[in-house]
Amino acid sequence: VGSEMCIRDRTNMSKTNPIDLGISIKINGFEWTGVANTKWQGNSSLAYDKKNFTIKLYEDSTKATKQKINFNNWGKQNKFVLKANYIDHSHARNIVSARIWSDIVACRSDYSTLPQELRTSPNNCAINGFPIKVTINDTYQGLYTWNIPKDAWMFNMDENNANHAVLCAEINNNGNTTAITACQFRQEAAINGDWSLEIPDNLDSNIKTSFNNLINFIMNSSDTQFRFGISDYLDIQSAIDYYIYAYFGAFIDSLGKNLIMMTYDSKKWICSMYDMDSTWGLFFTGSQIVDNNIQCPEKYQETNSLLWQRIEKCFAKELKERYTKLRTTILNKEHITKLFSEFMSIIGNELYAKDLEVYPSIPQGNIDHLQQITDFVTARSTYVDSEINALVEHDFSQVPVTSLALDLSLIHISE
Repeated sequence: VGSEMCIRDRTNMSKTNPIDLGISIKINGFEWTGVANTKWQGNSSLAYDKKNFTIKLYEDSTKATKQKINFNNWGKQNKFVLKANYIDHSHARNIVSARIWSDIVACRSDYSTLPQELRTSPNNCAINGFPIKVTINDTYQGLYTWNIPKDAWMFNMDENNANHAVLCAEINNNGNTTAITACQFRQEAAINGDWSLEIPDNLDSNIKTSFNNLINFIMNSSDTQFRFGISDYLDIQSAIDYYIYAYFGAFIDSLGKNLIMMTYDSKKWICSMYDMDSTWGLFFTGSQIVDNNIQCPEKYQETNSLLWQRIEKCFAKELKERYTKLRTTILNKEHITKLFSEFMSIIGNELYAKDLEVYPSIPQGNIDHLQQITDFVTARSTYVDSEINALVEHDFSQVPVTSLALDLSLIHISE
């Protein structure tokens, strides 16, 4: 890893209390020293020994001038995330999975018709990043990744454009089938509770109405109406891709919580992936490796989403066709393992070992993650191939004929 960062004095920092820190960055020959306004980032990860950080870069302590830097051709930006990847010692799952998602988006047959803002975003509205070594107060803190944040610039959105919005689901039912939530598309969303408002800062009533129009259509339409009318509210290809990817990679924490819904016109919503560390066999706490035939959705963290149930029933044919195509290209075992191998080789065994020295409590720290991922993809492929192939295709092409009754006594026939 040719990337290093040194920050100084994080006393009194929290998720709600950012503090200003001196920072020095050395990345691939680029060096910069300035000030980073820094706070903790994440939700459940706040309980871990190794924290994530959101940082905003400024030229000096006055913070009068943002320091905008173009990393990896992402464009000049001043806000980033330092991801600890505590549950995933490989540090690879989140970023590599996001790159695969970006490839899935880019290979859609209708990609050229997607909003230009999406197509010109840094990674097709997914995060990206690279590994970095972090030192705080001259003490080595181990490996992190320098990531694109869940911010307006990740989605290439204008926060002042009333048609631009991003929502993120925040609730799983965790197997409780009696739970009814808006994140299951089973009741209207309150927003900022069940669904968090990521962009913009303040909720526009038209956005809330639009999103609840989508939910109500999912709740109340017949199967025929859903199949032929859902595209007025939802980019159906994005939903099909999302479900296939979550199914194939065992994204156990993605069918409810972490689902991104975004719109660029305040009418049609697009599904996107976020927070992809509980993937390729890793349990969401990192404490164990899940079975390669873990059932979707029955054994996922969300088991009762009406959206995925209806897509599986009403778009089985399209799911099969898209899955078959992806399996021969982007979801090919050799392609997936190649991407993981390339990323993990940047870090190397020595830095992985040093990471454990700093944080020996890291779960699954002593397994060969590349081998585990390779074995998991091999076995998971066989299992999901069979499951997708077994989906039942229903015929919604026939339109019911309404009978017409005529009262002959009211009909006058002239001669």
